[in-house]
Formats: sequence, structure tokens, C-alpha cells
Amino acid sequence: MVWAVYDDHYAANWGAGMATRRTVLHNPDYALLIVVVSLCVFGLLMVYSAGMSVAGRIGEASTYFFVHQGQLFLVGLVAMFIGLRIDYHQWRRWAVPGFAIAIVLLIAVLLFGKVSDTGSRRWLASTSFQPSELAKIAVIIFVAEWLPRKGDDVRSLGYGLVPFGVLVGFIVALIQLEPDLGTSSVILLSAATMFLVAGADILQFVVAGGLTGFIIYVAVKSNPYQLARLGSGGKFWEPCGSGNEHLAQICQGIIAMGSGGLTGLGLGSSRWRWDLPLPYSDSILAIIGEELGLFGTMIVVVLFALLVYRGLRIAFETPDSFGRLMAVGITAWLGLQATINIGGNVALLPFTGVPLPFISFGGSSLVTALFAVGILLNISRQTQAVGAPAGVSAPLQRIPHAPIDYGGRDGGTRLPGSIRRGSLEKGPASR
Repeated sequence: MVWAVYDDHYAANWGAGMATRRTVLHNPDYALLIVVVSLCVFGLLMVYSAGMSVAGRIGEASTYFFVHQGQLFLVGLVAMFIGLRIDYHQWRRWAVPGFAIAIVLLIAVLLFGKVSDTGSRRWLASTSFQPSELAKIAVIIFVAEWLPRKGDDVRSLGYGLVPFGVLVGFIVALIQLEPDLGTSSVILLSAATMFLVAGADILQFVVAGGLTGFIIYVAVKSNPYQLARLGSGGKFWEPCGSGNEHLAQICQGIIAMGSGGLTGLGLGSSRWRWDLPLPYSDSILAIIGEELGLFGTMIVVVLFALLVYRGLRIAFETPDSFGRLMAVGITAWLGLQATINIGGNVALLPFTGVPLPFISFGGSSLVTALFAVGILLNISRQTQAVGAPAGVSAPLQRIPHAPIDYGGRDGGTRLPGSIRRGSLEKGPASR
């Protein structure tokens, strides 16, 4: 069923003049929506089960974390609806302001942020708002708007890789100063994925990646808390018997998951939730494995795999570079964050403390992620399936790395300068 909503875009005719086409806004990707809502509902159940022990210790009702997560879920649904209803092209005009706001908020956290028991500053003043979560979507929108304008220069060291590294690296450095290795890694890897999709030079990228890894290694080595979390006094892939309290937490989680066997002890029957430091947040996967077994854990993995598949499919079918890169960035963010959390809980990756998207307890993380999914759903409304009949959301003809500008007054597409001047010999057929 096609939604009865139409949007006129002015597409450039490869011949002479400008031609108007009518784009039919079809249904959003309901499969993606079902996957995300399923993860959220599943997360509510697990937060209730895992949070009962902690709620009792702090003198609250057993439903304390469940109620708070439910309220945040409702706020997130509103945010997702807003993201769904706004044409994703409109976010281009917010790319630079949003990036600047994220920088200001991250600096404000370093200056005025609430200091946690571990000495980190991640929350603004006395609130539970984490600007680093807002920075994720701000960076994705900014990079998605910036890369298409670079055209073939994206493969240039001086005009592509270096400015990209400076812009994204500045945000990552501010987050790392909090310190928050997990979030900074998610942002860096998501932006890097977008850069690769935009046509980056692979050799330059590999060299820059190695240099960045070395810089992060030095930064972690200089921070005792992060060094301890990554396995000082032991190896993160051998957490049991290391004598490191942070690795001991991972060891407890692995034992908890192992005790669940194939089918688990049953929802609400966890024994390890009384011993794990953050069973409703960082270590919620361990509770899932204990209560629902390997089958329950694999359901979570499959749901995230479906999310990544649907997100990449949306990106592949998006008819413009801005939407494609945004879809890739959002998908990479959610997929990478889930991978880092799951990998950390089973000792395949360093345990950085990033939440499991849509499942772990958390306000800023849940609301921001649902808002990003709303944007992804809006992009899915304007996709063009491969082999679709002409005249139905027909994609614009494109040339490799061509800047595509939706920022004009009429929302139209601006062709590269050489084509606007009439050099059409290398038009669409040269792809």
C-alpha cells in the first residue's frame, strides 16, 4: 500500500533545462520497525528482571528500573516518530549547526560535567543527559553532508582524509577526554565506515587507521582506569583468574551465561544479578544468557543481524548520496555498538562499557538510538528498489563521487559544475 503523500523534487534533466518528477513516498521499512520494537520490548523485560536486585539495594521498588526504562521508551517512540515524519533531506541544513552544538556540549561536560565514582565526566551538570550520545547522530549527519561535497577529492590525502580525520578526530578526542573509549570508538568506526563507502583510498585509510590505533593505545595507556578495564594485570580474553577486578566482572558474566545452558534458568530466575555490578546495563547480556540460555542470546544476535541487514538494504536502495551515507552511518553505529557490547561480555573484545542498544537501561542512549531509527525509516520511505518500474520513485542518474545537493530552496538536485556548463559527453552512461 502506498502512502497518500507526495513530494515534488526538481531533478536535473541530463538534456536541457529542468524537469519535475513526482516521488511517491511509500511505506517505511516495517521489518526494521518490528525488529527495533522487539528489541525494546525484550529490553524492558530484561531490565525488570536484572534490575530487581539493584533496586532493592538502593531502597526502591523492584519495578524502579522497569518504570524508568518504560518512560524513556515512550519518549524514544515520540523521537522516532519525529524522525520518521521529517524528510531526511531537511537534516542537511542542520549538519554544521548540529556538529557545532555537539562540540559545545562536549566541552561543557569537560568543564561542568558531573563526576562519577570512577572520575569520568559524561553527564551534563546534575542531569542524566550524555552529550556524547547526541554527538553520534550529529557526526553522522555532518559526515553524510560533507563527504558528497568533496566529490573525487575524497580520495585525496590533503582534501579528503586529513580534513576528515581532523573534524571527526576532534569530536572523538573530546569524548575520550571524559574518558569514554567505547563511545569514541563507535563514533570513529561509524564515520570511518561512511568514509569508505564514499570512495576513500584504501591504502591511505589503512595507514591512517594504524596511526589512529596507535594514538588510542597511547591515550589508554595514560589513563589508569581505562587501562584497568582493558586488562592491566591480565589479558581481556582470559578474564578469569587475572586478579583484575574489572576482568573479574567479565569472568562472572561468562560464568552466568554458561550456567544458563541452552534454554536458561527462566525469566526472573537469575542468581548472578546479585553479584554483577551493573546487571541491568553493561552486563545485561550475561543475565539474558543465564535466564534464557544460548537460545535467548542467539535471538538477540539474530535481531541485531536483521537490523544491520535492513539498514544496509535501505542504504543500497537510497537514490542520493546524503541519504545513503546517513543510512550507512546509523546502521554502522547500532551494529558496531551491539558488537562491542556483546564481544566485551564474552571476552572477545575489550570491555568498554557501552550499552547494548535498545536493551540496556539508559536514557540518552535509548532515546537517541530510536530517533536515529526514525530517520532511517524516513529514508526507507524514499528508497528505489532495484528493477522497479520507471516513474515510481525513479532515482536520479548519478556519476561516481558526484556532489548531490538537496539544500536549494526547492529541494532540487544540483549537478557538478562541469555538467551544469554543458559537458555531457560523460553522462550517466559512463558509470
